[in-house]
Order: sequence, then C-alpha cells, then structure tokens
Amino acid sequence: MKRTLNALLGATAAGLMLAASPAVHAQDVAFTPQMVVDRAEIDDLLERYYANFGKAEGEAFGSFYAEDAEFVLGGKVSKGREAIAGVYKNIGASGQSPAAGRFSFNVLLTNKVIAVHGDKATAQMTFTEIVMDTATAPPRLLTQGREYDNLAKINGRWRFTKRQVVAGTKPPEGWVN
Repeated sequence: MKRTLNALLGATAAGLMLAASPAVHAQDVAFTPQMVVDRAEIDDLLERYYANFGKAEGEAFGSFYAEDAEFVLGGKVSKGREAIAGVYKNIGASGQSPAAGRFSFNVLLTNKVIAVHGDKATAQMTFTEIVMDTATAPPRLLTQGREYDNLAKINGRWRFTKRQVVAGTKPPEGWVN
C-alpha cells in the first residue's frame, strides 16, 4: 500500500513538473500547474455529473450549474438553475429516465477536450449510454451524442454556464472551443 501511494505521489509530482515546463500540445497551448488543476476539477465535475444519473440519492443536478446557466437539450432551452433542476426532476417523475426500471445504467464519456482560459473554460465530449435490463442480460447501447459545455469558476468551483447536448457530429451553431 505504501509503495503504491509513493508511486502515485511520484507520478503526480512528475506530471506537475512536466505541466510546469514549457511543454506544448497540438494546439500550442502551454500547460501551467493551475491549468492542470483546473482541467482535473472540470473532469471531476463531468464525471460526478454523469455518475449521478440513475442514483436514487445523488447530488442535486442543479448544483452543477451556475445560477443563470442555460441547458440546451435538443431544441429545448432551460434557463436558470431551478429550471434546469426541474428538467431532471420531471424526467424522473415521468418515468422517462433511461435508468428507470433497468438493472444497470451507465454513461461513458470519451474524446474529452477541455480548454481552460483563466476562470472560463469549454469542454466537449462524446457520451454513450449503456443499459442492462437484468443482471444476466448483455449490455446494450441506448444512445450516443455529443456535449458542448461552457464553464466558469464561481466562488472557487467550476460550474456549467451553458450546456448543449446534441445528436450527430456537428457542433451547435456558434460553438467555439
């Protein structure tokens, strides 16, 4: 256990040293230690958000959003934290939740691209919903789509300011990463 912890700490330290160096990725953006921390915090927000689906007791979906955030799901736009929380509450109450009545519901996040610009950021990714109807049923794909997020650091915590969920591969009009 101690060796594993030391290895993890060593790898983390090495990663931070690399991040502090003038290393550059494909878009010529220098990574700073703060950018690495911010990207990890945004990634954690995304993972916790999606892990929240299908749970009887979980974090309130509204808590992931800024007070004046926008949520665009298909053609429907919801504005404000309370209205957004209401979307999720209505889905659950109507039985339309993809997790309803299923043994297992999971969402895979792939192809994440997170860009941090000070206290603002963007994130885009592909999501894939996978369900199992019973404990012995094979997993099956339910749906797949893309998400395009604008985020802001508010009171030291990253929150969605605009979240757009779309089908297909074309970004929403006006999307800038």
